Amino acid sequence: MPIPTLSQVWFWAFTVICAGAGAFIGAYLKEKAKNFATREDFEGLKKQTQELTNATKEIEAKIEDQVWNRQRQWEMKRDALVKGIQALERADEALMNLGTASSPEGRELMAGEAEWQVLKAERAAACNEAINGFDHERILIDLVCGTQCREIFRGASKAIRAGVTDLLRGKANSYGEVTPEVHRYLVTAYRVAREEVGVDGEPITPQSSEASAASTPVTQATESGRPKNR
Repeated sequence: MPIPTLSQVWFWAFTVICAGAGAFIGAYLKEKAKNFATREDFEGLKKQTQELTNATKEIEAKIEDQVWNRQRQWEMKRDALVKGIQALERADEALMNLGTASSPEGRELMAGEAEWQVLKAERAAACNEAINGFDHERILIDLVCGTQCREIFRGASKAIRAGVTDLLRGKANSYGEVTPEVHRYLVTAYRVAREEVGVDGEPITPQSSEASAASTPVTQATESGRPKNR
């Protein structure tokens, strides 16, 4: 068997080295590619996670805003209706005082016709002031409450004003003659107010209606400071 020459030995050695180097480089590049792909996957997953986190925060913020807005709207309705009911009660009470002064019993308790007319004028002025105050409170009700609620409170204002007109023109001689329509609006106003804010329970009797049952012309005339001279 012939002995390989030095050049052949070098050639074989170089071939083996190149093959080994090629295999090593191939494996290295394959591992690098694998690591690069893994890093890209990680970066992509990290980006997606961040986007999901941001989207979740945006949704949570929107939900919080919506909940806050609904809560704020409810509070505005509640405040508007409470003030509206209170103003309506004051207007009805003023109408009751005017009706008491306009009644035959109220006239009997006064010293004379002139004094009686003065009393009625004072009660009518107080009644108009109370109704105007009620109409002022209705502005917010018109802004934040539903159609039915707005219509009932508007109707209550018209009913009380009509009662004042009837009493002053002599079409009615007492609060009892004008109260049925007004009382109907009062009771309905309480009901729609409770529905508007989502409160359930037994119907509420307006305070002025309870007071009217207990009041008498004598007490009303005494409060005016003009008792009839005996």
